[in-house]
Amino acid sequence: MASVNFQRRGYAKPWRLRHEDGVGIFQRSFATKDEALTFASANGIHVGGRGPAIDRVLAKVRISDSGCWVFNGTRGARGYGTVTHQGRTTGSHRVSYEHFIGTIPAGMQIDHLCRNTSCCNPDHLEAVTQAENLRREHLLRAAAREAGAL
Repeated sequence: MASVNFQRRGYAKPWRLRHEDGVGIFQRSFATKDEALTFASANGIHVGGRGPAIDRVLAKVRISDSGCWVFNGTRGARGYGTVTHQGRTTGSHRVSYEHFIGTIPAGMQIDHLCRNTSCCNPDHLEAVTQAENLRREHLLRAAAREAGAL
């Protein structure tokens, strides 16, 4: 696997991508971080040398009795798994959805049908509008209140 150094420099083109692949060294400077990441992605260079995001997500998954693929890596404040993907922090469930199902349509969110925010099982994920996601959450909270759970 190739190793990559991605560094911020204090000159005209501050972002430098240095790629070593066992054959030689490739270096190129870019004006912005997005330019460098776009170039790396288009040329199959994994920034950080850590491999594809889906491999890093699946390496940290434990399958629960309910069928959830529980992500045991870094989690955000609301329990969503997080991973660096294409130079940005994103949800592990979004990486899983995009890998196994496809691109998330514009204006859509990923809803966890199992209600487990750390789950990244593609069978438990569905692309929905924000309105639908909020409606489902409201219905679940109302049902929990009636049952005396909240």
